[in-house]
Amino acid sequence: MKQIYKYLILIIGLILIIVGGIIFYFSNRSLEDLEELDINSEQVQKLYQYIDHGEDNSQLGGYLLTNDTVNSDNISPSYKFLVALKNLEQKEIKIEEDTCSVSISKTAIDQSMEQIFNDATYDTNQEYSSFLNTDSSCGSMAVFTYDASLKQWTGQLYALGGMDGFQSPYQTKLYAAYKDNKNGYILLEEKLLFLEENCKEETCDYTIYKDYEHTDKIGEEQDVSTSTDYDFFSKYLNEASTVTYTFKLEGNQYYFYSSKIDK
Repeated sequence: MKQIYKYLILIIGLILIIVGGIIFYFSNRSLEDLEELDINSEQVQKLYQYIDHGEDNSQLGGYLLTNDTVNSDNISPSYKFLVALKNLEQKEIKIEEDTCSVSISKTAIDQSMEQIFNDATYDTNQEYSSFLNTDSSCGSMAVFTYDASLKQWTGQLYALGGMDGFQSPYQTKLYAAYKDNKNGYILLEEKLLFLEENCKEETCDYTIYKDYEHTDKIGEEQDVSTSTDYDFFSKYLNEASTVTYTFKLEGNQYYFYSSKIDK
């Protein structure tokens, strides 16, 4: 009986070695298919702009950072609208300072959304809130509703309070970029930290987490000056979560396809 057990253990060991070898082989083969790209290149920066989180600290601005997986099938229409709006040329945004009103043609929004997501499907009966990259004295926030008679999105600009904070709760750093020549993808890897801020007078204390729920604590930084643009990644880069953004090649253009957070 002991001999049988010895043979069974030997066979199981051999199977594990073979399986491990196969996994290692195919892992290396997949790495060979990836071409590393310069993160400062025009192509990478253009794609990164498509998923730029902005500095408004809002839930919508951090949409891809607070959802473990997002893809082209389940992405929020509100987020698609926000990104399309952020990537519009300023000339497409019409602001009336006297009335603090703003209008944007539906065609402009649709074209911008199509360019980024390869899709312009969203509900025109829904209201969409967004910050605008504008220096208007009226403010930079608007809630847009669709005017079917004019075929344009209209809203009232206003200033939004309650967003005070010396550091964004979402700390991000573009870390690497790769081109998958075999499958037609570009992958952007971003490092991600979540901050809990507690400020008193001119200094702040920070608790640093790997996750949005603030359950996986990885460090603390105390007495950080409010006048300092503190680089949390100089100390916590290796512990940070990684977000992988995938852009898929269709025709001769890359479009946002998915995002995934590895904690």
